[in-house]
Formats: sequence, structure tokens, C-alpha cells
Amino acid sequence: MPPRFTFSSRSRLNGQNTASEKIIQDAILQYLWGIGYPAYAVPNRGLYNIKTGTYNKKESGQIKGVPDIICPCFKGITVYFEVKTPAGIVEDDQKLYHEKLTSMGHKVAVVRCVDQVRQWLSLWGLSRERPRVIPPEQR
Repeated sequence: MPPRFTFSSRSRLNGQNTASEKIIQDAILQYLWGIGYPAYAVPNRGLYNIKTGTYNKKESGQIKGVPDIICPCFKGITVYFEVKTPAGIVEDDQKLYHEKLTSMGHKVAVVRCVDQVRQWLSLWGLSRERPRVIPPEQR
């Protein structure tokens, strides 16, 4: 039984109706579990330090740059997804970590929505969805 992810379809961000990274991440996890992949999110923010008002990664054992979602797939393949909002920027330490994973033969992608996850899985030959047949009259 897949875990339940709670998210709303929209979040208020900078005065606009824009999905937050957390909402996008939850939708991606829901999708991956729905197609049979036991993906999980990495709690990248660490422990919150009330005194300094910052997140402390060292105390929580976290490493900068680790992708947001780890997805074990069939055939022993693991893929990693860095989730960003449409305006989100990949940081330098994230790029370095992604390059390290890629150099080791892992699959890594920056995604901004569920459709991009579908596209990457298909490109990597890991799609578990049946292709939709579009009738000629609807093309």
C-alpha cells in the first residue's frame, strides 16, 4: 500500500498562484508510487536551529546537493530527481553532486512537474505506463 501524500493543488507564493517545491515533490512521489516505484524524499533542510534561525545540516548528517527524490527502479537502477519550481535555480553544490552521481552511472534529472518525470523515465527506458493510443480523428 503506497503512503498517502497530502498536498493542495496550489500554494500562495510571491503573491501568485504557483505550486511550491513541496507540492510538486508530493505530486511526483504520489505518481511514482502509483506506477509501482517506492520513491522517497530526502529531508534536505536539516534540523531547524531556533537560536540562529537557520537549518543546521551538519548535526542532522545531511550533505549539500543531494537530490530531493530517490527512486529505486527495476533492474537495479536508481534514479534521482531534483525538484524545482518553475523559477527555481539549481545551486552549484547541487550541480556538483548531480555530476558525481552521473559519473557513477546513476540517472539524475532536474524536474519541475510530474510530466517531466514521466518524460525522463520514458527516455531512460523505465516507464511503467502503457502508451496512450490517440485515435487518428483526435490527432
